[in-house]
Amino acid sequence: MKPDLSAYPEIPLGCSVNENKIFNFFQIYKNVKTIDPETGKTKYIRETVGSIKNGVFTFVKPIF
Repeated sequence: MKPDLSAYPEIPLGCSVNENKIFNFFQIYKNVKTIDPETGKTKYIRETVGSIKNGVFTFVKPIF
């Protein structure tokens, strides 16, 4: 059963949930719209915000 995102106020609005049954956690993500400068076509990329495991939400570590 997918978690209710309203129970986690730290999760930004507009995020969605994807269940990972193999590792037993929920991915929290948002779709980011990008436009290819050469073709002008629109693409949506899934950007992970964090995850929920055992009822605990954690943000993704920044990649810098």
